[in-house]
Amino acid sequence: MVKNEIELNMWLLLKQADETEDMGKEEWNEQEEQEQEYFGDTRASIEYDMFELLKKADAQEEFFNEMEDRRQFEEQYEEEIDEEDNREVVDYLEGDFLDRFIKYIGNNNAEATYLMALHEANMAGKTIKHGQTRIGILLNPDYVLKVGKYKLSLEENKMESQIDPYFFPKTVLSDPNFRWIVVERIKEMEDNYKQEFFPELVSNNFPRIPEFLCALEDINDPEYNKARSVKPGKNLQKILDFMKQYNSRGIDFHQNNLGFVERDGKKELILIDGGFHIPLCGL
Repeated sequence: MVKNEIELNMWLLLKQADETEDMGKEEWNEQEEQEQEYFGDTRASIEYDMFELLKKADAQEEFFNEMEDRRQFEEQYEEEIDEEDNREVVDYLEGDFLDRFIKYIGNNNAEATYLMALHEANMAGKTIKHGQTRIGILLNPDYVLKVGKYKLSLEENKMESQIDPYFFPKTVLSDPNFRWIVVERIKEMEDNYKQEFFPELVSNNFPRIPEFLCALEDINDPEYNKARSVKPGKNLQKILDFMKQYNSRGIDFHQNNLGFVERDGKKELILIDGGFHIPLCGL
């Protein structure tokens, strides 16, 4: 119902109120007075109806304004997504689903975006994994869409999008407000990971990475000299670089804190930071 139709209804209601009052000038009786006390006079009832109509008019105006905002947002998104680089990225990441998701959420807040993401992912039959503050939606074997559940999750997404891709999964696409990000999918290490990723440790009889790192840290460790003699390969050097840069301890680097991603057809060792990735490691 548009605004002028609502105003017409208000006029008719006022006219009806006036006619009702004219008709009501008959002799007084006790029952009529009691009913008026209980239900209120006719004019009050009509004014309430008018108030409801005005409320409806305002709500509809707000709705139409919101729809117009959403239309402008989608037009802006279409212009941005038409840029060649972004278009290629979205197409590779699962173009139809990601396009539909980004248009569907519009400019809603974090909580609404999360519920919409769940709906879209379920409708599309996507694999969903639930973390404490975010969900992960598998776009394809190599990439995950992470969506925040709450307002505080936006800061978590922002932090993850800015961490060093040398050590951690790379963020390839993100919402300007960080309601969602698309990151490389972390794959779990298989049982024979030490031979594949750390052959220098296997050949020097270090069965576990923390044992090697702890020996390297402690000059009094009986294995210290042996650890010092190991020539680090690419993956072990990455761990040593991380320890130096972030002042980490060797005891933290067990199998559950390591994973890999596929980059240019090659497996790249990735460190799994508990605050970011453990809840979503299975994706």
